[in-house]
Amino acid sequence: MLNLLKVYQRKLTNLTAANRSLVLLKLTAENDLDFQSLDFTDGKPAYQLLQEIVKGKKEIKLCDYLDSRDKHVNELSKKLSKLHKKDALITEERGSKDLYLGYPVLRGKLNDGTIVRCPLLFFPLDIS
Repeated sequence: MLNLLKVYQRKLTNLTAANRSLVLLKLTAENDLDFQSLDFTDGKPAYQLLQEIVKGKKEIKLCDYLDSRDKHVNELSKKLSKLHKKDALITEERGSKDLYLGYPVLRGKLNDGTIVRCPLLFFPLDIS
């Protein structure tokens, strides 16, 4: 019985304040992308893109690859390309898919005063 408890203890999620799944105070430029920045990049509001992801649609166009008329689309395309390369590298090195869309983001405090600012649900993504 003691061995079984030790196995379960190792499997438990890290619930400390250092866990980015529980406390995400700010977005990092190289690892995170605010989904709202995709608003109307392909003629659709960001909320409609989110609805398609939640419904499980397999392929969703986020933005054009390059657009000489729109600087914002070019910056987003570059950022998405970097995220794709980083995800591919992590998948190759570790063998795990670690690209997720976190929605909705909860903000608040627990009864003991611990600050919580984190996504409630994670939807796995693949950028291609």
